[in-house]
Amino acid sequence: MSTKITDKKATKEMVAGALTEEPEKEVGQQLIYCGPTITEIGLQQFSVFKNGIPEHAAAMEEACRSIVLLFKPISELASTREKINKQGSRDYQLYRNVLKHIGRED
Repeated sequence: MSTKITDKKATKEMVAGALTEEPEKEVGQQLIYCGPTITEIGLQQFSVFKNGIPEHAAAMEEACRSIVLLFKPISELASTREKINKQGSRDYQLYRNVLKHIGRED
């Protein structure tokens, strides 16, 4: 199986599509929050949750869906950290959206 790499830049439609994808997370699965710390709701970066997304974070989904999408299975932590630092990646955009939502965008 080969992967075709293109030099295309992310379009608004591509970003919108990424933000509307449903996260594939099983109930009871350990998840790690890979977004920036949000002190207002007590959500610290790289916190691990045993039973899925916590209620206080899930309540933020309507205001900023990117927060919920940055909960990842622990097995994806290393690759997610790489993607967050790779400009143009989906996780990079999600992280930037959270920063913008909490008013800490650079």
